Amino acid sequence: MSRGKTWQAAARRVIKQYPRLHEELRDLQRMSVTPKLTGMPGGGGAGRATEDAALRQLPPEEQAAHDAVEHALRMTELFRTAAKRRRLVELVYWRQTHTVYGAGVEIGVSEETAKRWNADFLLCVAGYLRART
Repeated sequence: MSRGKTWQAAARRVIKQYPRLHEELRDLQRMSVTPKLTGMPGGGGAGRATEDAALRQLPPEEQAAHDAVEHALRMTELFRTAAKRRRLVELVYWRQTHTVYGAGVEIGVSEETAKRWNADFLLCVAGYLRART
C-alpha cells in the first residue's frame, strides 16, 4: 500500500467497525427497566441513572471512530441522493457483499458515480478523524 493511501485504509477500517461500535455504545447506554428485587435497601443519596447512562462512552479511540462515521452519515443525509449513498456504504462496508462497482449496479448508478460517492464518504470520515486527533 502506498504511503499516500493510508488515510483511505484507515477510513475503510473505521467504517467497517461502525456496526460493532454502534451496538457496543448502545449497550453501554442502555438502562435497566426492571427494578432490583434483592430485598436489600438501595444506596443512599440521589441517583442520576438516566444521565449516567447517557454519558457512558466507548474508549476514546473507538468513540472517535464511531463519531467519525456518525458525522459522515449526518453529512450524507444532506444530499438529495442520501438513501442511495447510504445503501452503497451498507453494501460495501457493513454487509461486505458488494464491490463499489457492484453496489453501484445494485442501486442504479454508474460506476463513476459510485466511486465518487464512496470517495466522498471516505473523505468525510477521514477528515473528521484527522480533526479529532
